[in-house]
Amino acid sequence: RQQISQVLSNILKNGAEAIVSGLSNDNDNRKGRITLEMEELEDSVRINIKDNGVGLPTQLLDRITEPYVTTRQNGTGLGLAIAKKIMEDHSGDLILLNNKDVGAKVTIIFNKNDYET
Repeated sequence: RQQISQVLSNILKNGAEAIVSGLSNDNDNRKGRITLEMEELEDSVRINIKDNGVGLPTQLLDRITEPYVTTRQNGTGLGLAIAKKIMEDHSGDLILLNNKDVGAKVTIIFNKNDYET
């Protein structure tokens, strides 16, 4: 439970920081927004977290969960790497994409077959 909480906390923190970065570069008075939706499928449960921040650099999308890869000046590049590892340790997955318009989407996937009693 603590590790999954760490994953969610890290993703939400990253979204909030991306929004602050985006708003400081904009002059359109846009309001920051993070949405969280849970979706239950036949074989998995997915948590989709979307923000309207600056999004993820497309050139880093395939490496953004590697250790020490960061877009922030003061970042360590460990947050997403740890989140990805925690999800893999729980037989799940972490998928990061950019939204079509603005911001990013993170999907956290739990495989139901690994949690049935």
